[in-house]
Amino acid sequence: MDSQDILYLDPAATRALADGLGTAGEEIRVIGKGGAIVDGVEEGLPGANVPTTLHTVSRRADSAMGAVATALMEMGGTAVAAIITYKQQQERVAAGFKAATEGIR
Repeated sequence: MDSQDILYLDPAATRALADGLGTAGEEIRVIGKGGAIVDGVEEGLPGANVPTTLHTVSRRADSAMGAVATALMEMGGTAVAAIITYKQQQERVAAGFKAATEGIR
């Protein structure tokens, strides 16, 4: 194991990061769900005949927002997994120390 393999992790900060990523992802998902961009364009141009192409582009933007939302929430899940892995690693190290010092008194 070299210095690049050592992870210094602040669990509280990582939890806050995971929570923020999940919240941002959910907010983006809500905005992108249900054609919010299309509705916004139509409301911004009242009485205008919005062409089909604009509808298609707006729907694609809504889909892209959904993909971004999913990615953010997955990143939050990865951060939580890092906390769990870090905790398990610390528990293994502690168990190793305990086993190594068991007979020493």
